[in-house]
Amino acid sequence: MASRLPELKREFIITIDGPIGSGKSSVAQICVDLFGMAHLDITRLYKTVAYLWEHQPGVSWEDLANQAINHYVPDSELIDWSFWGKAVGVSKIKIVNEIITDHARAFTFANPQSVIEGIDVGSIISWADLKILCVAPLMIRRDRVYAKMVTYSQLKFKFTPEEFLVSLCERDHLEGYGLMPETFWINSPMRNGVVFPTHGICNTHFPDRVINLLNASGAFKMVCGHRVTPLWCPPT
Repeated sequence: MASRLPELKREFIITIDGPIGSGKSSVAQICVDLFGMAHLDITRLYKTVAYLWEHQPGVSWEDLANQAINHYVPDSELIDWSFWGKAVGVSKIKIVNEIITDHARAFTFANPQSVIEGIDVGSIISWADLKILCVAPLMIRRDRVYAKMVTYSQLKFKFTPEEFLVSLCERDHLEGYGLMPETFWINSPMRNGVVFPTHGICNTHFPDRVINLLNASGAFKMVCGHRVTPLWCPPT
């Protein structure tokens, strides 16, 4: 990783979209760790709503959505694979979607240096300075998520790798990505949108690739009147 980090602009908003296991959280965490950016995971909020719904029967969706914004549920409770599917369903409930969307937009105004990840977040935060679509081959995503599920869920997770692959494909379809999520933006290009492959990068080089991506996207302040030369340019 670079020994001297460039300085992030005072106002720079990043959104990170992509299918399950594509590396969204890894990219977001690097932005947080290296540059102190505020972080919001919209998908996690939807999973929290689903979790609260299961534990608070009879409570309105409006109250559950508002609770999710202020109520922290440990990752160990939300890692259950069933919550991934429920999160997609919950995101389609009008009042829940409106509350979470309004919260995400307000978050960017309160935190001018922020990174927001989740389902269709590039459309929600349309004014973002950089919109990243993380992609990785299906089998790599399967292995990433499966390993996480087995580690956290232990006996709760009953899928074999082959069964889980089928379930992952179904989940991709529900979220509208399909087998090649990069075509999602090729067919519907976004302003300031960049497709970022997260596979084939070793852990030690991953932060540098993210730094190069931000640099090429104009995220950093000018240094002595000249921008740092990009080491890697995002595809156009």
